[in-house]
Amino acid sequence: MNTHRVPNLTAAARTVRTWLGEADRVLVTAGSGLSAAAGYDYGDQERLKELFPALHRMGLRSRYIVGVHLPPALWWGYWAVHIDDIRYTPGPNPLHQRLRALVADKEHWVMTSNVDALFARNGFAPERIFTPQGDYGRCQCTVPCLRTTWDSHPLVKGLLAAYDPATGAITDPAALPHCPNCGENVEINVRIGPQFVDEPYLPAGNRLQEWLNSADNGTRLLILEFGAGFNTPDVIRTPGEHLTRHLPNTRLVRINPSHPQTPADLRRPPRTGPARPVRHRPHARRTRQRAARRVGPLDEVAQTSNRTWLQGLADLVVCDGRQRPTHGGPLSGLAHPRPKPRTVFEAPRCIAAVGNSLAADDDQVAAEPARSAA
Repeated sequence: MNTHRVPNLTAAARTVRTWLGEADRVLVTAGSGLSAAAGYDYGDQERLKELFPALHRMGLRSRYIVGVHLPPALWWGYWAVHIDDIRYTPGPNPLHQRLRALVADKEHWVMTSNVDALFARNGFAPERIFTPQGDYGRCQCTVPCLRTTWDSHPLVKGLLAAYDPATGAITDPAALPHCPNCGENVEINVRIGPQFVDEPYLPAGNRLQEWLNSADNGTRLLILEFGAGFNTPDVIRTPGEHLTRHLPNTRLVRINPSHPQTPADLRRPPRTGPARPVRHRPHARRTRQRAARRVGPLDEVAQTSNRTWLQGLADLVVCDGRQRPTHGGPLSGLAHPRPKPRTVFEAPRCIAAVGNSLAADDDQVAAEPARSAA
């Protein structure tokens, strides 16, 4: 049960817009909750029944089928329809376009666990989007015999041409894909196991790391996090918290209906009075090393899909930090972060409502000036 205190959405949005105005750079991070709010909810039973009537009759109740064993004809029938709906639906998405307009005049990057390319399809620069979990727009060999991927769109179109909605199966065995190099099976290029080919995404991850490292101590970074839960926290949530700890002048905005909480050290006010003595703790160095490995850099991500989606209410949680530790990089281990002043508040609304409020006209926002956190 969510017991967080929730202020007025308009007041919360004014504060976030003020923080956005004060920021020099913006890092937009997103989990599956943002795609759900944009209309691609993997748990939507009506949509699932509409797209997959045969599989629904067989008992399918979620569009997460990793680990589900189906015959190849049904397996590829599902993936062809699913990818065509999620990845290749034509036309703009209003929510992502509002987000793009919100950060248009700021130097910004995107990091997302979503594999639907909704950011790139709605005006965000592809070269500034890091998708460590892969992309429905790419295929790979299941072995893999080569560390390469290829465009999935021709495959999807060929499969749909042989798809029977009544049975949910691909009716032409010749349409089932095989690796063009070795003849083995093919799979979509998303992170579902150690065979995942991540080479297409590493350059963007490196560029993002360089961008973060290039900031000087006066650069003000705002992290806008949307719909990132705990199925793969090391992909979105933990890196955002870690950056807030270790980069100076960094603020974190977290929008999440079920898990809006931030770690206590991000909300703790700065300590006053004399410093407490440092006490020796056995194995402390080993513990810090394990913590550093657990958090890891941006390219050390979990290998399971994010299953958190946003329905109903969402909480807006904002953290504000001002101080940087004197050691380690922004994505290094968690050793001894210094306490930093924080401001935390929540507002109950869905992501779409928050997006609408943040995208309100400047005149509406200026009618009641917001007080920026110190």
